[in-house]
Amino acid sequence: MLVINNRTLHSTGSSLIEILVILPVFLIVTLGVVQFIFIYEVKSTLNYATFMAARSGAVNHVEKKSIVNGLVKSLIPIYSPSKNNQGILAAERKAFADINKYSSISIINPTQEAFRDFAVRNHNSYRNEIPNDMLHMASSKIGASSGVNIQDANLLKIRVLYGYKLQVPFVDKIITIIARKLTSNTEELYILSNGRLPIQATATVRMQSAARSNDWVQSRKR
Repeated sequence: MLVINNRTLHSTGSSLIEILVILPVFLIVTLGVVQFIFIYEVKSTLNYATFMAARSGAVNHVEKKSIVNGLVKSLIPIYSPSKNNQGILAAERKAFADINKYSSISIINPTQEAFRDFAVRNHNSYRNEIPNDMLHMASSKIGASSGVNIQDANLLKIRVLYGYKLQVPFVDKIITIIARKLTSNTEELYILSNGRLPIQATATVRMQSAARSNDWVQSRKR
């Protein structure tokens, strides 16, 4: 006759319950760690890409197209590890689409006020520009509206808000739900509503050409 000790049955039942409780928690934590590793890699890539975007803008009069091209080309590693031409072109198209739909670029400096203080008419381009030549000889007088001098107005600072597509199932929903409760920014909420995580990066470089205003230029008062 087989005799089973009640204490053994109780112990086995308790162990099974503990496993059932711990296993999902362990799985969520593991998936969360994997996802945050991906986020860290994307943040590092975005920091570099934002710098390259600012650098491209600095030598091309802060033209929007140049800034976007510099950003897109540097974001390619996020989309594809392939180094052949076909893979690079496909990754570039995906990056460009995401930048257009789920991201935003702002020019923090020079400000709209800096353009009002220092911009002059270029009769070749028919555009208002902040002069970039002979800055060491220019007056360091502070502008009435901008609060900076012309030398500081020649520092280009851009901010990129990038919508990263979360890769790990289940955890992506947890992260976006939590993130929504932590922000009231309309751009960030739009990105989160599309299952993406808003990641921000900024970069500052010195202008290598005369800055021309566009609708990405922010006001000092914002």
